[in-house]
Amino acid sequence: MKNRLLIVEDEEEIIRLIVNRFDQKVYEITVAKEGKEAIRFIAKEDYDVAIIDFMLPYIDGFEVSRRLRQKSSEILIIMISALGHEENKIKGYGIGIDDFIAKPFSPKELAIKVDALLKRRYVLINGAVTSLKFIRHDHASKKIFIHEHPLALTPSEYLIFSLLLSRPRHIVSRDELSQAVYDHGFGEIDVRGIDTHIYNIRKKIAHYTEAKIIRTERSLGYTLHEF
Repeated sequence: MKNRLLIVEDEEEIIRLIVNRFDQKVYEITVAKEGKEAIRFIAKEDYDVAIIDFMLPYIDGFEVSRRLRQKSSEILIIMISALGHEENKIKGYGIGIDDFIAKPFSPKELAIKVDALLKRRYVLINGAVTSLKFIRHDHASKKIFIHEHPLALTPSEYLIFSLLLSRPRHIVSRDELSQAVYDHGFGEIDVRGIDTHIYNIRKKIAHYTEAKIIRTERSLGYTLHEF
C-alpha cells in the first residue's frame, strides 16, 4: 500500500521540486494550492503525512494543520515556513505539528526526512505491553491507555510519554526529551516546545483521570507518577 502524501503549497516551482523528489511507486501524492482546497481534501480523504506551507491563500497553514490534527492523531505534519519566530513554532507544536522546515530548503533532504519519519512512526518502540496501575502501554500498536481509554497522541507526544513511562519516578530532563525527539527524526524541538508537548499530553490525560501523572521538577525536567 502506498503512503498518502498531501502537499499544500501555492508556488508551482516548489510543488514541482517536492513532487519530483518522492518515489511515485511509494507515495500517492495529492496537491492543494491553497487553504480552502486543502480543507476540502482533508474532509474527504485520509493521509499519512502532510507537507504544508505556512503562507497560503485564503486559509493559512496553521488552520490547515489544526483541521488535519483534529481528524487524525497519527498523521505526520511538516510545516514549511520562512518565518522562524519562536512564537510560531510554539503555536505550531501546540496545534500538533511534528516538525518545521525553514525556507530555503532542500527538497532532497525533505524527502529523506519524510521517509525517516514514516519508518520511525511504526518502529518507535518494539515489545509487548507495559502496565503501571491504571496506565497501559501497548508497544505493538503504539497506544497508551488511561483506565483502558486510548490517548489520541501525536507521534511526538507518544514518543515523549513513552520515554517517561519507561522510567517511572525518575527525572527526565527537557534536554533529554528534546534529544530523543530529534534522534527519532521528529525534528528539533527546544525546551519551550517540549513544555508545550507536555501540556498537550496532560490535557489528554485529564479527560480520564484527575491524577497528576506527569510532575514538573522545577529546573530539572519531568517525572511520571501514578496514584
